[in-house]
Amino acid sequence: MARRTQAQWQSLIQQFEQSGLSQVAFCQQHELNPTYFSLRRSKLRAMKTKTMPASRFVEASPMTPD
Repeated sequence: MARRTQAQWQSLIQQFEQSGLSQVAFCQQHELNPTYFSLRRSKLRAMKTKTMPASRFVEASPMTPD
């Protein structure tokens, strides 16, 4: 079997999240190893949080009159 690209894994994970299926059922349907699928999903999630830019917004609170 050919290796999947990162884009293909992202697509599979997105399909899984929209499917409403359990991870095991989704993996059976797509002939994937559930353990490996979970590993790939975790790694992509970790990469996503590392590459997301920090928010430029700050929390504002109302000032009380002196």
